[in-house]
Amino acid sequence: VATFMRRPTLVVVDEAHRAGAAGYDQILTAMQRANPRAVIGLTATPWPGSPSGTRRFRETFPREIYRISPEELHARGVLATPVLHTVDTGMHLELSANERKLVGDDLPPSVLRKLATRERDRIVVNQWTQRPKFWGKTLAFATSKAHAEQLRSMFDEAGVPAQAVYSGAPGERGEMLRWFRAQKTPCVLVSVGMLTEGVDLPDARTAILARPTTSRILLRQMIGRVLRGPQAGGDPTAHLLFLRDHWLNFEDVLDPLDLPDLAGRARPGCNRALPR
Repeated sequence: VATFMRRPTLVVVDEAHRAGAAGYDQILTAMQRANPRAVIGLTATPWPGSPSGTRRFRETFPREIYRISPEELHARGVLATPVLHTVDTGMHLELSANERKLVGDDLPPSVLRKLATRERDRIVVNQWTQRPKFWGKTLAFATSKAHAEQLRSMFDEAGVPAQAVYSGAPGERGEMLRWFRAQKTPCVLVSVGMLTEGVDLPDARTAILARPTTSRILLRQMIGRVLRGPQAGGDPTAHLLFLRDHWLNFEDVLDPLDLPDLAGRARPGCNRALPR
């Protein structure tokens, strides 16, 4: 960094809401010591997930230069119109006192593992295979690596072209993305934490939200992967298949309609419990 910054430099930071993360913070600190000409941050989710992250974000990017609303992007055709399909899984979950303590700003792994059942996944596969052309090319967000492989396997058993991408997966991330882009017919790419940022798949038409979250940023990122509109190489509409579980003693899990900008634009799709 020091060598690169010897000359006058304009620094553009993508995913700038991560300014407080250890890796970002280390690089930003080194750059600021070199006194660059300007540091510009870009983000679609300017809400860091922790107080320290918020503080670091505001210190690094103290002045807002440009903002455009989701409504305006939608009007321009940059964003697709989301169609929300809410499916009741029939699962009832009661969390222990320790499990109700969020990891960062999200659910702990022990809770996410409870949701990786074949019965819950069968709801997803049955729904998708009833209307593959309707759903089109699909991104599914799983709770864990094991869950991703289970869901991929169940789609595969149903005759659906499917792959999984996660850290340590048999296929590399780039290889799986090339596979998805090359598909000309409906298919499914299952992910654990590797498709939420820095990925552009404009022909992805559906997001399966099989991974619940209490993080507004994560929910926006999962949904955002399929919201590329006609002006961004996508379709006018995008489908969100949200799995609604029943949390008996916990109220922080987010519904897509908890996001104000989405609630104002989303169209209703199906809203029912499906046969397993």
